[in-house]
Amino acid sequence: MSNMTLTERTLNHIKFLESQNKLMIKLATPKGFYELYNIELQKYGSPDLAFRICNVEYRRLFDTYRYDSFESFLVDIKKNLSVSQLKMSPKDVLEREFLLAWFKQCGFDTWTSFKAVVLHYFPEVTEVKLLAFWQNTAIEAQVLIRVNHVKQILG
Repeated sequence: MSNMTLTERTLNHIKFLESQNKLMIKLATPKGFYELYNIELQKYGSPDLAFRICNVEYRRLFDTYRYDSFESFLVDIKKNLSVSQLKMSPKDVLEREFLLAWFKQCGFDTWTSFKAVVLHYFPEVTEVKLLAFWQNTAIEAQVLIRVNHVKQILG
């Protein structure tokens, strides 16, 4: 039996319910779902797995799935991207998220370390374009290709 008093157990349960309520409020919006998706993507590095984890969590809380499929999630992302991101395809946004999650897991988790490793292999990439990639304000195809090549080189 636990050494906690009824009051302590009740307070712990209230804290748990408050955390679940905050998560429900967050997941109730496409933006909040996408934010959780990005957190899970950084943890697991797989867009599909991150999506499934979020969708199952949504089902646990709301007794229904938020999205029927990963594709419907992508459509919703496209509708809810900021104006600066509308020029980027959802596929490029997700690939960027996956690549940055991979680099961060490998220890390149700061702008300085990420910039250093990419520019080491591809010095022709401008720092401005790379910073836009890092900050998710613009994703140029050539930068995406170069960053992916660095990932392949590093294994």
